[in-house]
Amino acid sequence: ERLAAHYPDLRVTAQLMPGTPREALEEISEQIALLAVGTRGLGAVMGMLLGSVSRGILHDAGCPVAIIRSDQHRAGPVLVADDGSATAAQAIDIAAELAAAWGVELRILHVSIDGDADAGAHEILERSTARARAQHEGLEVTGRPLTGRTAAEALLDAATGARLLVLGHRGRSRSAVGSTAHATVLHATGNVMVVRGHDRDHDGPRE
Repeated sequence: ERLAAHYPDLRVTAQLMPGTPREALEEISEQIALLAVGTRGLGAVMGMLLGSVSRGILHDAGCPVAIIRSDQHRAGPVLVADDGSATAAQAIDIAAELAAAWGVELRILHVSIDGDADAGAHEILERSTARARAQHEGLEVTGRPLTGRTAAEALLDAATGARLLVLGHRGRSRSAVGSTAHATVLHATGNVMVVRGHDRDHDGPRE
């Protein structure tokens, strides 16, 4: 009723699902475009969502998952991590759509680990910024190379004041959920979205 009153043109429905949180969320994630999970005021449930349930959802969800911790920085930019992988390309497309809808800057980030020079960083960023601009005319898009001890640490530092940080569920690794996505979700103080496509088992380098 509250949402319907605030957004009269939006169709709002409610559904009570049986089963454990992980089972119910995993099941419905195969049928929807986005799963958003809040963490404020949930008491013991919050620990579950950020622990075993969130890890299970990140491994098994059939759609992007947004973990919402804060309603601050609503005018801040949308950030997206880009390592040149196919999953990063999916994340950039979704982040660009959100930034365009909100009328805010899209900031594309590429992380080089300290001591490991990444000669392809600027090429990756140039390709990604061009892709986002081509899809959304008038969207402000910037590319920014980062360095850090870990990719997660660099992304979390850069996300200060951002409206949302978007990243792929894994980069070039073959694991179900990469260590960067997992660490970012667990340690972020702001809002994070982890993007994964339905073709989860065949992600390769971006063409």
